Formats: sequence, C-alpha cells, structure tokens
Amino acid sequence: MKKKLKLDDVDVAFDPTPLTEDEKHLISEFIRMDKLKRQKKHGRKRLAA
Repeated sequence: MKKKLKLDDVDVAFDPTPLTEDEKHLISEFIRMDKLKRQKKHGRKRLAA
C-alpha cells in the first residue's frame, strides 16, 4: 500500500526570476481549464441528486 504524502513530505523550491509572458499564459490557461472542469463536475452532481 502506498503511503499518502503529507505537506511536510514535499520539497518546494521557489525561483525568484519573474515569469515570462508564455509562462503566465500557460498558468492562466491551466486555471481557466481547471475551473471549467470543476464547474462541469459540480453540475453533474447536482443533476444526479
């Protein structure tokens, strides 16, 4: 059985350099798609209930 990771188990490194325009676009596109996916998933639950 796989051990579930906790926040303390994850190493995070922050890069102080500013984001490029392409990176900003990729991040905003990912957030937009994630919001749509969540809305669709939430809408399906409401209809099924």
